[in-house]
Amino acid sequence: ICESQLPYTWDGIIFDRDTTNIERLSRINGADSLILRHLIVNPTYDNSHFDTICDNSSITFCGITYSTANTYTHSMTSQHGCDSTEPLILTVTPTKTTSLVETICNNPPYILGNDTIDSTGVYNRHFATMHGCDSSVTLNLTVLPTGESFVYDTIIENELPYTFMDSVFTDSIFNYQFSIFNSHGCDSIIHFSLYVHWNNTLVVER
Repeated sequence: ICESQLPYTWDGIIFDRDTTNIERLSRINGADSLILRHLIVNPTYDNSHFDTICDNSSITFCGITYSTANTYTHSMTSQHGCDSTEPLILTVTPTKTTSLVETICNNPPYILGNDTIDSTGVYNRHFATMHGCDSSVTLNLTVLPTGESFVYDTIIENELPYTFMDSVFTDSIFNYQFSIFNSHGCDSIIHFSLYVHWNNTLVVER
C-alpha cells in the first residue's frame, strides 16, 4: 500500500506501519493453520522547492510558468504508484522606482551612485538591489549658481577712511575678496578694488 493509506485495516486488524503479522487458526479436526500477513508501505514524497524571482520576471516549474508569489502544489505518481506532492514556494521581490527632487548650489556637486552631477537636468540611473533586482532612480536636479561680481571705486584722499561691506579701508586696495550668501543661499564672491587719489601739496618757499 501507499503511506497515505495508513492506518490500514486488513481482516479486522489495523496496521500503521510496515509489519509482518502471523495469525494461528485452530480447525475442528485439530490441525492448526497459520495466516501470514506481510504489509509493505511505500512512501509518498513531499519535495518542497523554494525560489525567489524579481517582479518583472517569471519561472517555469513542472511545465507551468509562474510570476506571482504563492505556494503551488503539483501531484505526481512515484515508481510504486503512490501520489507525491512537489510544492513550489515562490517569493517575488519588487523592483523599486524612486523619484528625487533636489536643489543644490553648484559647489559641491551632487553625487548619485558613482556619478558626479553639477548641471540642472533630469537624470535616470539603474541600480541592483540586494536581491539582484533592478531599481531605478529618477533625479530632477536644480543647480543654483554661485555669484561672482567685481566692484571698483575711485575716491579722493578726503573721503578716507572708506567703508565697504563693513570693512574699513585707508588706502588703495586691489581685488579684496568678500564671501557672502546670495539670494539662493549659495556662496557668492565679491571682488573689491579701491583707488585713492592722494592730494598733492605744493610748498612754495620765499
